[in-house]
Amino acid sequence: MAKRIGKFKITKRESEVSLVDGGTVSGDLGVTGAASFSGLITATGGIRNGGITVSNATSAQIDLTTVTGDHKLITTGTLANDIKLPNATAANAGMVIEVLMAADVANSGNAKIQVENGGGTNFSGGITLFSTTADKADSIAIGASIQSIELDSDANDHAGGAEGSVYRFYYMSANNIFVDAKGITTGTAPGLDGNATSATGF
Repeated sequence: MAKRIGKFKITKRESEVSLVDGGTVSGDLGVTGAASFSGLITATGGIRNGGITVSNATSAQIDLTTVTGDHKLITTGTLANDIKLPNATAANAGMVIEVLMAADVANSGNAKIQVENGGGTNFSGGITLFSTTADKADSIAIGASIQSIELDSDANDHAGGAEGSVYRFYYMSANNIFVDAKGITTGTAPGLDGNATSATGF
């Protein structure tokens, strides 16, 4: 009996090359545009996410506000300005943005990771600060209505920013981003306080 795709009868050969009712793709598959999958995806060869930005910015802002999928930012310059993140919406829930410092940010306190000021999106989660020059660390929870993570490479009371610092931003739901911050400072006595965050975004 002939198979159908919709109202159209198809041959056995046409059925074999159609994925409407399942099947196996042999060879490379290219997709232009967005693709949605409702079931489990198993990748035996691994998955490589090409969403990466490597920036040597120093005095310029790094703008990630147009990012719509998982993304990594690696900084290689002595950053002394904002890293601008997209606001959290229902549409980008599940997205993860990672910020990795491959070089110290400035020790001026001008480097920050922020969302739009007054845009409704706030950070939650926590910050842990490790010292490179002493066997010491400190942790703090991120308070309410926070829109900026404050960085300084040698400060004891900021959220780190020395080389090796890693900041992960998990987009939970509209207006909510969970932060897992592992900051590094060249200071000798980490003591996190209100200087590690701010309620003012970019």
